[in-house]
Amino acid sequence: MKMAGTVQVLNSIKDLKKLDFGPSVPEHSLVLLYWFANTVIINHNNEIRLTFDPRNGDYSSHPYYNHENLLDPLPRAQHDYTIGNLNQGTSVRLPSYVVHPPTSFAVGNMDRIIIRVRGDRIDQVYLTQHYSGYHHHGTEYDPAHTYLITTNLLRQIREFSMGGNYQSLLNLRDRFRSNHVTPCENQKWESAKETATSASLIESVGTEVKGHRFLCQTLNTFAVNVFFCYFSCPEKLQ
Repeated sequence: MKMAGTVQVLNSIKDLKKLDFGPSVPEHSLVLLYWFANTVIINHNNEIRLTFDPRNGDYSSHPYYNHENLLDPLPRAQHDYTIGNLNQGTSVRLPSYVVHPPTSFAVGNMDRIIIRVRGDRIDQVYLTQHYSGYHHHGTEYDPAHTYLITTNLLRQIREFSMGGNYQSLLNLRDRFRSNHVTPCENQKWESAKETATSASLIESVGTEVKGHRFLCQTLNTFAVNVFFCYFSCPEKLQ
């Protein structure tokens, strides 16, 4: 992993797999990253655009003032916001698969995303977390576990968005997996067949909008499980 000042840069899935998820980095960070990557817009110029208004507190976002000097000084006309507090009090809420993720994820409400915004453009994205036992540090973030997230990594994470296309996930598995398939992987891909079958059934009977929303939630939950598999299996991908 490269460094940007004192902050490590995560530029790929390979970089992300080097983090010590569980003991040092909250596993829920993977869910939060997956949600964020599939919520923002990334255009052909590699610009990241907002689809929500952090000024209104959407998704429990609020201003971040960098009191602990975690980040570089804020340039003029830019603003920092944090996202990811699961104790939501706004009308635009994080989806249930983020607040109540699959049971294999440990949820402790420590992980956050910090965005540096100019207008509707996001210039920088950081993954960070409160100190473990953060009551000793107030609400400060841990600089040792703060990472700059590149557009390239966000694009790779977006590939895990199933969109009802089982074949695309099979291709993704072949791209990122090791030379042998672990039992964990087999279990996830068997689940994929069931999800894909459900998707086809819902589409064939023309379910109402509410049904499609349920389908999207199901697909997102499954895709997050597949994404997490690469970091949680006893034998991680190389």
